[in-house]
Amino acid sequence: MSWFPDPVAFSIGPCAIRWYGLAYVFGMFFSWIYGRRCIQKGYFPAISVTHWDGLMNHLMLGIVMGGRLGYFILYSPETFWTDPLEILQIWHPGMAFHGGLLGGVLAIILYARGQVSTLSLFDVVAVSAPIGLFLGRIANFINQEHCGKPTDVSWGVTFPIMPDGPRHPSQLYEAGLEGVVLLFILMGFMRHYRSLKPGQLGGLFLICYGIMRLFTESFRMPEGGWYTITLAQCYSIPVIGFGVGLWVWCNKKA
Repeated sequence: MSWFPDPVAFSIGPCAIRWYGLAYVFGMFFSWIYGRRCIQKGYFPAISVTHWDGLMNHLMLGIVMGGRLGYFILYSPETFWTDPLEILQIWHPGMAFHGGLLGGVLAIILYARGQVSTLSLFDVVAVSAPIGLFLGRIANFINQEHCGKPTDVSWGVTFPIMPDGPRHPSQLYEAGLEGVVLLFILMGFMRHYRSLKPGQLGGLFLICYGIMRLFTESFRMPEGGWYTITLAQCYSIPVIGFGVGLWVWCNKKA
């Protein structure tokens, strides 16, 4: 299969609206709607709709700034020093999940500051995040970013940016696992395990995402690393560790 995407969704005069930007806008919008619905159904009694609505601006800023800054620090440090203004051009591709995660967590902590449960806020964000992750990976596919390794499987995709033969559509693997599968896992725990303590859904999100990222990275062209371990896999291992630690700590917390 060949894929010939146009990264520009549509244009308004000289302004080009890209799928990449739309993915972030709609990802945040649908995550906000889903989180709001979960709160209204009573899954997170410590959080009100007002708290959730107030968090969204802080969260979007934290994720975008953290993801953008994290990309250049973790994957392209030379650009960070030679062309620092590139960081501000958020309409250009280049976002790192691990940076966005840190930025989002910092936004939650700063917003909560004693007025609402930080752990419960993290839980709502965790169950909503897979929606944004799904749309982000679809945007990666359209932009031909993070292409997979060469393959001879029947569903391999030939990207114009790499016309040397079919490759794994690793972006779609990630969209399926980090988006759809992770959403249903967290949804199941949220609905059927009422004995969960605040923060445990957030810990489960970190554990599952880290494991899924370790797996899907084996199909992607590596962006640096050591031996057979990619940079993203290196960054995902402590994410799993933090998730396990958070789950255990919240379970023991009174």
